[in-house]
Amino acid sequence: MALYVKGLQDWQSGGHEWHIRSSRYMNEGAADEALPPIMGGLASPISALASFPAMKPGAASGVLDQTPTTTGLSRLEANSHAPFEDIGEVQLPDLYMPYDCRVNPHLEQTRVDCLDWCEEMGFYLSVPGMPGSYIWTRAMNDGFDFGQCSARLNPDATAEALNLSTRWLAWGTYGDDLFPRVYGAAKDFLGAKLQDARLAYFMPLDCASMPVPLNPLERGLADVWLDTATPMSIEHRSWLKAGIEAMTAAWVWELQNMFQHRIPDPVDYVEMRRGTFGADLTMSFARIRFSGKLPAELLATRPMMALQNASQDYSCWSNDVFSVQKELQFEGELHNMVLVVRRFLGITTEQAMKIVGDLMNSRMRQFEDIIAAELPYVAEQFELDDDGRAALDEWVVMMQDWMAGILVWHHMTARYPEASLRRLPAIGAILRGGRPGEGDTKLDARPAPFASSPTGLGTSAARLAERVRAAAETATVG
Repeated sequence: MALYVKGLQDWQSGGHEWHIRSSRYMNEGAADEALPPIMGGLASPISALASFPAMKPGAASGVLDQTPTTTGLSRLEANSHAPFEDIGEVQLPDLYMPYDCRVNPHLEQTRVDCLDWCEEMGFYLSVPGMPGSYIWTRAMNDGFDFGQCSARLNPDATAEALNLSTRWLAWGTYGDDLFPRVYGAAKDFLGAKLQDARLAYFMPLDCASMPVPLNPLERGLADVWLDTATPMSIEHRSWLKAGIEAMTAAWVWELQNMFQHRIPDPVDYVEMRRGTFGADLTMSFARIRFSGKLPAELLATRPMMALQNASQDYSCWSNDVFSVQKELQFEGELHNMVLVVRRFLGITTEQAMKIVGDLMNSRMRQFEDIIAAELPYVAEQFELDDDGRAALDEWVVMMQDWMAGILVWHHMTARYPEASLRRLPAIGAILRGGRPGEGDTKLDARPAPFASSPTGLGTSAARLAERVRAAAETATVG
């Protein structure tokens, strides 16, 4: 296996060096530059071959130092992480936030609306197929305080618009909690894929044709979709649906990594993290809000995309640094920027936390630089009038409110402190109690949902049948 991997390495590096030396590509002089030593100190694969005019079986061991790095075995480290490690509370990095956080005056009413709406949708009920168990309680949701977050993300929204925004936050977070807790713990990838596919039926572009919801996740999406999408045009509904589907597809991607026990590579993680965080959904709302105010071509320019990516990464990684203990210690999660950096660089959690903080601060300074140096040029190129420039300024303020609001909410919510985490259900365990939300709950360390179902090749149909039967019972009751 090691020789096979070395052969691939030789093929790649040898092809690279040939391209440098060949006159076919006008690279005269490129081969004279000093090349870094590779393969145990030899200058290149070509000099390695010259040192062995008659290669014999086993002679490759003289060329290649048998280390995990040179044999490619270091790639397996991404799949060897031990979950549920006791990391304790990790000190937050110094985060640069140059923008103030404004608060919507309808904060108190949207808090109550969120708690009542989640109860109406069934978020506090037993998980289908698990009598007496649940994902959230009203008390837990009260501590999450999504109203605080929404009121800062939308400081100028009307009461009705703020309620819709808060409900979207609650629904997205409930789904993000439910997928790993129900499908992940049971290793039910088929069930997760089916649930993700079913969600599309509750976002009809005609806002009319919709099946009967079978569980709280579907019921919540159906309700908030109709309230949000009905006043929209078909084009805007399509944008909104695409943003939601990007988020739910990213939940399935996380499950796949969980089943493979794979920590994503940094580039892979950064791209997908925007989806799992719901940043694509946020951008869908932004596009709808500014449709007609700013040209679509302007929003697709490199500076605007860079501005969007910088703000999204800062906010996504804000969640990662605050939730590192929750995800690594209490949930066995593999999708956290701190863990990704720690594994990739082979450093400690504390060092990785500092690096992620530095990355966040760099993203924020990039955001500022784009505003100062590039957006005036964009406005000039698109010949924006006074209304267009005001709309562009409004877009920038929206992104500033979004970043500042998310950061402040993470400081205020009860979702991440260790004292709260010890009262919440972890992956591999479920909450049980007499009446959800009345303080008499307890953590049940028994296997998670459907863990007693048949496992192995050919048994997924049995688990699917169990899920369909449970869903049907829920539909009959609700």
